[in-house]
Amino acid sequence: MRKFRYKPESLEKLVETTAFTKNELKYLYQSFKQNCPRGFVTKAEFVSIFLSFFNIANKSDAKAYAEYVFNSFDGDSSGTISFSEFVSELSMFIRGSVEERLGWIFQLYDTNRRGYIVEEDILNIARAMYSIVGVHYTKNKHIPAKIRKFLRQTYESFDRSCTTRITKQQFIQNALKNEQFLHSLEVLKSVW
Repeated sequence: MRKFRYKPESLEKLVETTAFTKNELKYLYQSFKQNCPRGFVTKAEFVSIFLSFFNIANKSDAKAYAEYVFNSFDGDSSGTISFSEFVSELSMFIRGSVEERLGWIFQLYDTNRRGYIVEEDILNIARAMYSIVGVHYTKNKHIPAKIRKFLRQTYESFDRSCTTRITKQQFIQNALKNEQFLHSLEVLKSVW
């Protein structure tokens, strides 16, 4: 983990490698530095910031989802997210191609960075997402059959080779054929 201040890549390099303009990057950097004066954010700090945005109800708990998002942004597995990592991931997520955004979603599901996802990975993300709105499904309190059936059908439609594993390439190829999935992706993009 980084212990000192982090100096981001040059503004020009970030303009080249992201879909943000120079002015947008300046604004993002000022905002980032206000919350993260050292130039990076730790997992605990990220979770705290994330929770402040997603405190929807008394029962809501966005911690697990925040940790999944943090891990997907922490590309070098350093335990911190630098400004460069942050804007690279944010740029790809909100302005990237459909394939790039699907790749990011795959990274979110592939919490162990194995290069593939299994059905349990999807269930874990679903549990985390439901917790944000105050509905908690733990291993002891199972996801309702209707939701589990939908998730299983979606998973099986992506795992056409029946290997019980979905690679990033399979995920992207099958997501591109799934209109409901693509629609959800566009709705999510419009939020940003």
